[in-house]
Amino acid sequence: MVLSATNPEAELTNAPIAVETNTKLIIGTTGFTSSQYNQLTSILNGKIPCVITSNFSIGMNFVFKILESLDTLPSDYETSVFEIHHSQKEDAPSGTALTIADIISNSQKYDQIIYDRKSSGKRKPNELEIVSNRIGGVPGIHEINIAGPNEMIKIEHTAFSRKAFANGALLAAKWLNSKTESKIYEMKDVLSGN
Repeated sequence: MVLSATNPEAELTNAPIAVETNTKLIIGTTGFTSSQYNQLTSILNGKIPCVITSNFSIGMNFVFKILESLDTLPSDYETSVFEIHHSQKEDAPSGTALTIADIISNSQKYDQIIYDRKSSGKRKPNELEIVSNRIGGVPGIHEINIAGPNEMIKIEHTAFSRKAFANGALLAAKWLNSKTESKIYEMKDVLSGN
């Protein structure tokens, strides 16, 4: 079994080797373009058991689950995402913020992501806003703000250390070790215990 968190180019180079050697694979890399991600899943799907995730943190995956219920809110509730990471992080927004955006967009029917309000002007109903900040040695903070006309809800996940990701990765490895079906799993599969 190989656990990998590198960069998209390395994953695309290494994935065929994992398939060729029948090596179970756990990928925590982010920053894929849509084309790169589609290429990766095409290489792996149905070939070996593997887990692909944008975030190994158990707490963040719990937040993902909560966000799936946003469709129960009235249509005049708007959502925005704010994320902070260390100044050496290359991708922005983070893979986790993009996963959050995908979940929110599916729940609240957003079809456009705005990264810069200054150039976008007044918010439109179909827009989801993501703001990224890179500073110091912050392992990761993701804040989701949900506001209606008269109230606001904040959901925040803060990683105190990279141990949050390491613990989830080890849990994924232990779980994947018992899997024999060649398919792509997600952390929600790992955490469901099935």
